[in-house]
This record gives sequence, structure tokens and C-alpha cells, in this order.
Amino acid sequence: MIKKINYVLIFLVFVAFLGTNAIYAEDTTVYPTLPGTNIRDYSQPGVKIKGDMMYPTMPGTNIRDYSKPGYKIEGDMVYPTLPGTSIRDYSKPGFKYESK
Repeated sequence: MIKKINYVLIFLVFVAFLGTNAIYAEDTTVYPTLPGTNIRDYSQPGVKIKGDMMYPTMPGTNIRDYSKPGYKIEGDMVYPTLPGTSIRDYSKPGFKYESK
């Protein structure tokens, strides 16, 4: 079974790929689905992409969850932000992803 942190990292890399490559992802929202289906899982939070920013949403909605940090996309790097802001959190490491 994939650990939760690995699931989150895989999800973030996928979302970062959507936000920076061939698809222009202005005002895109990504939601998890129930296992084995394409039915949205309303008990889990999603991620909203606005330009070069990614924000977690409240479970079952597309409303930003201001109590959790977002992520800023800069080139091939994804950096965490301070909760409720678009200011990069320099105390935490970023993530580098490579697309082929």
C-alpha cells in the first residue's frame, strides 16, 4: 500500500504537470475519486489550480482551505506556501519534477 505522503507527492506532481505543460490550467480543480470509479469522493479535499498556484480545497467543495498551505509552481519546481497566502515558505523544501 502506498504511504499517504507518497500519495500526496504523486498527486502534487500530477497537478504540477497539469499546471505547467500542454494544458493551460487556469481555474482548474482536481478531485480524488472513489477507488475503481470515476465518481468524485466528496469526503476528500481537492486541489484548485490558478495560474502558477495550487491550493487545497475544503472536502466536497471548490472553496480554498485557508488553514492549509498551498503550492507555488516555478519552472520545474513546486514550493510550499504559508497557509492562506501565496507567499513561499522558505523553511520547507520544494519539489523538483521532470517531464519527458
